[in-house]
Amino acid sequence: MQISGLDDPLLTRISDCLGGTISKFTPLSHSTSGPTARISCGEERYFLKFSSDSDVLKAEYDGLCALANSDTIRVPKPIIVETIDTTTVLVSEYIELTGRRSDYLRLSSSLSALHSHHGTRFGWHRNNYIGQSHQVNSQCDDWSEFFLNYRLIFQLEMAWRNRYSGNIRLLGEKMPDAVSTILKDHHPPPSLLHGDLWSGNYGFDSRGEPVIIDPAVYHGDAETDLAMMQLFGSPPTNFFNKYQELNPLPDGWQLRKLVYNLYHILNHLNIFGSSYRSHAESLMKSILRAAH
Repeated sequence: MQISGLDDPLLTRISDCLGGTISKFTPLSHSTSGPTARISCGEERYFLKFSSDSDVLKAEYDGLCALANSDTIRVPKPIIVETIDTTTVLVSEYIELTGRRSDYLRLSSSLSALHSHHGTRFGWHRNNYIGQSHQVNSQCDDWSEFFLNYRLIFQLEMAWRNRYSGNIRLLGEKMPDAVSTILKDHHPPPSLLHGDLWSGNYGFDSRGEPVIIDPAVYHGDAETDLAMMQLFGSPPTNFFNKYQELNPLPDGWQLRKLVYNLYHILNHLNIFGSSYRSHAESLMKSILRAAH
């Protein structure tokens, strides 16, 4: 993606949609979907994501709208998603995130409020993306069935197509029965989820207000968001204490955390390669020990 200048046709289209003139275009880093940038238009600044795959950004726009409409936690307000020629751009509110990790109690309260928005079924009205992978959200009445078919088995079958064999295949073939045993008596409500809530996807603005970005939304078990928050780094203990006070977790959540994070580790294995193989095998061994 190359922007030739402020008179570039794509920026002209964005200007028309915003009802103003773009005065500044600043390239930023790449995201998983493609290049990003910041623009100034009148007194406002906006964040831009570009992609050659229009569905990726349409899915993100859909997710941001769902989270914003919950009125529970701050997200970059989605403005437009537009395609011109072969390039799609998502325009959203620009939020300057500070490097400080500050009001975790407020983050906990906001996330608990988000999870209190319940759907009627597990899944979502459309498929979306988890990192660079497709995320299937076919709607289902049973959580265990949904997680097995559209999270765990989906990633395991992708690993087989990627030719992962040996111990990881042997362990993986035992996972559906083990996970089914662990989840069989667990019947959570279908909470509205961020879906990809690792430490890089939440932060705080200049006033300390929590902000979440880059969603992979669906209705599922609220514990999945909490599990991923502990996968690559973790919020402090007071975050979890506050969440438990507001929305107590049923017994067994420590074990279910391993199950839910296996989905993300397998996804990382499928995207980034064998550096995640030992982590995947270790999780599967722990799950098997617990299930028998």
